[in-house]
Amino acid sequence: MKLGVLFSGGKDSCLALHRAVAAGHEVACLLTLLPERDDSWMFHTPALEWTALQAEALGIAQLTATTPGEPETELADMQALLARAQRETGIAGVVTGALASTYQATRIQRACADLGLWCFNPLWQLPQTQLLEMLLAERYEVVLGISVRVIIVALSVAFQRKTFIIEPLLSARTDPIGVRNSTTQ
Repeated sequence: MKLGVLFSGGKDSCLALHRAVAAGHEVACLLTLLPERDDSWMFHTPALEWTALQAEALGIAQLTATTPGEPETELADMQALLARAQRETGIAGVVTGALASTYQATRIQRACADLGLWCFNPLWQLPQTQLLEMLLAERYEVVLGISVRVIIVALSVAFQRKTFIIEPLLSARTDPIGVRNSTTQ
């Protein structure tokens, strides 16, 4: 099936893209929303300027749209970008890297349903330890954002050494993969 990937350039959207290709789908385009606010309700904001280089390196067209980053407006902007991708590339579905946010997942699913698009969430509700193991097994090199938590430094070093000790991260009651999730606080 020909799909577009909601793409922030982060580990989750990259892994979701990889999973879609591994499942035999054709990725026609990367879809990146560029919020004007750092506190977007729906979309990743750090380092979006690098997504164009990622798209070029992957050899996949990228469609972008700006959004003010306000809750209802960014949903309309996302749906307009999905509709544009549907018209311009003929996609029949959308891939997301959504992991745990019901807010994000339900809104993306609703936008897809309104446009008659299939929504593929290959990472949805994946246990965090399993996600980490997948990233390591597939040799992803992940740089996590700046944090005052020492645990993030340990995670970064562990990724660089290609080894990982999961238990100390979980016992630290922190979120080992960077997902905003109240159950880990």
